[in-house]
Amino acid sequence: MNPPSSFLRSACIVPILAVALTTSALVAGTATVAVNFNTVVRTIDPLTFSGIESGYGSTKLPNDLNQQAAISMLDLAMLRVNLGYQTPGNPSSTIVSKVAGGDTSITGTQWINAIKATGAIPQIRVQMDAALPQSTWVTDAANMVDYFNDTTSNPVTRWVIGNEPSDNGHTVESYAQGFVAMAAAMKAADPTIKIGGPASAQYNSSNTGFLKAALTRIQQLGGTPDFVIFHSYGSGNANNATLLDETLQKYETNPADLRSFLIATWGSTVGGAMPIEIGEWNLKTNSDARQLQHYGTVWTALAMGRMVKSGVISRFYADKNGLTMGFLVDTANPTYGGSSYTAQPNDPMPAYHGIGMFTGEDLFTGFGTQLVSTTTTSSTGHIYAVSSGNPRNIVAVNYNPTDNTTTTFNLTGVTNASVAVWQKNSGNQSPVNLGTINVTGGTFNYTLNAYTVTTFIVTPTSAPPAPTGLAATASNAQVSLTWNASAGATSYTVKRGTTSGTYPNTFTSATNSYTNTGLTNGTTYYYVVSATGTGGESANSSQVSATPSAGTSYTFQESSLAAGASSGDTWRTSTDANASGGALAFYDATASADYVTRITPSVNAGTYQLSVVIKTGNNRGIYQIATSPTLGGTYTNLGSAQDQYNTAQLFQVEQVIGTVTFSTTGTKAIRFTVTGKNASSSGYGLAIDAIKLTPQ
Repeated sequence: MNPPSSFLRSACIVPILAVALTTSALVAGTATVAVNFNTVVRTIDPLTFSGIESGYGSTKLPNDLNQQAAISMLDLAMLRVNLGYQTPGNPSSTIVSKVAGGDTSITGTQWINAIKATGAIPQIRVQMDAALPQSTWVTDAANMVDYFNDTTSNPVTRWVIGNEPSDNGHTVESYAQGFVAMAAAMKAADPTIKIGGPASAQYNSSNTGFLKAALTRIQQLGGTPDFVIFHSYGSGNANNATLLDETLQKYETNPADLRSFLIATWGSTVGGAMPIEIGEWNLKTNSDARQLQHYGTVWTALAMGRMVKSGVISRFYADKNGLTMGFLVDTANPTYGGSSYTAQPNDPMPAYHGIGMFTGEDLFTGFGTQLVSTTTTSSTGHIYAVSSGNPRNIVAVNYNPTDNTTTTFNLTGVTNASVAVWQKNSGNQSPVNLGTINVTGGTFNYTLNAYTVTTFIVTPTSAPPAPTGLAATASNAQVSLTWNASAGATSYTVKRGTTSGTYPNTFTSATNSYTNTGLTNGTTYYYVVSATGTGGESANSSQVSATPSAGTSYTFQESSLAAGASSGDTWRTSTDANASGGALAFYDATASADYVTRITPSVNAGTYQLSVVIKTGNNRGIYQIATSPTLGGTYTNLGSAQDQYNTAQLFQVEQVIGTVTFSTTGTKAIRFTVTGKNASSSGYGLAIDAIKLTPQ
């Protein structure tokens, strides 16, 4: 893309909080919106709301505290910056901005520190100058990773290779070869970083277009980007209606098409989870009078909603760029194409508020992390909603320029609430607080005026606390549940599924117990319970699971089992509210072949599936289970060795070991023998929550 006016482009991004978003082209009259806060559609990437530090402007971010403060208030999650060595191929030279005509008196460290000062994480775009040999790109990129992440201990975790390569002298082959070589060298310097590309200038759905062709070639060369990037701007000189409706659909359809391609190329496990970044987006690739108008807020908010729905990371272009393209004012009172905007340097531009009505602008709680189910009676409406805490937000974008609509909002998961109303309209340059309304019986009404962006901050009143102490007991074709009563609860919702974390079946109980009958023996069922009171529905309880069978299921909390023979290392217990029984047992093994034996209470004769519930960690070992039908009997290995290592501490991780048959009733001996550790683990210890025996 050609640089607008005297500037070139770059890129940026942001995170957010609990919220519901409604975008609809509303017609005169009435409409109904349904928001179900209990039904999660997708988890929103923490980097969804991001941007770009362009490197342009009359003042630069590292030297302008007011600019840093304005970006901080927008609460962006990530900002991309274009950096490289002042003298390519010479790592002794200074790392500086590499935008055309950029200020080379500011060092790369100053740029990174300024981005971090805004609260955003930095993302660096490294250079692929087609006029230089590939070896220079590779060496410089690896040296930059080493400089920030090792030499100066100023880590940068996300990197982009190249920018609009087909517009900057690259063929598919030269870019793919360069990407694979650069990524390998950069990860040799720091294997924890994330690297993306190819940052194509636009989206082309054809497999022969640059984006897909380059990705195909990267895969053929053995490469795999950690995330995939393409740029997507509004359609040039299109009229207002087209920009607001038809062209915005590409922010949903193009990511969906790309996701199918990634799955076809890398498989569902890798391709299905590979993040997609719309790495640059704006109303237009260069200056446009509408970017100075309230229209710019409406367009940006609607585009943002589309991208939230599609599940991409978005990087708005940019903080400052020419007269109109930034989300901050560069020169006071900019004028372009007959439109003027009365504002001082570093004041928000209209696009700033299009994003800010999601992030909150430090005025109100920003958007949440879970997109939930919504519907609308508006034939041209689009409804989005998020829920991840209290309060929850609803963002409503009425992009009809003339019609107002009285809208009824029906909320599931919130019964009574106080709702603060914030709105950006053509009559105010910044969002204003229009007061508070109430939700009664899960419903409130509001008139959404033409061309407005409205954020409703929904704060439920007196919702009961989430139930605690949920316990499940399986028997023949049924599971009995009990839990502690929640203060203020008038009823409880039991939620059940056959996949952990998903609960499609719900049942209502007036008391703190419930028996779920008519189940299939041998199937594991997962349960949570929520409490409902006059203030609405609580969060879910901790999850429990149970497997009905004609036999008896056993769950033995490790912290309460008797000790048997061991190699002598310490076995200790510790209370932990995140453990299934409120406590964990730790075996402080120090080497391979260390072992400890646990003695169960009496177990009926029969065939069981044995599983171990653990807590992962970065200092855990690998263990092998062996069982003995009696205390003095012979131990037989069961299943394969299991690794407790993970970079994160995850609770109640169930590892299925295998099937064991006990021919007699009585106590059983279960031995844990340490067989080694993951290469990344710092220790051999084990953390055991429980041992489960499930009849087969």
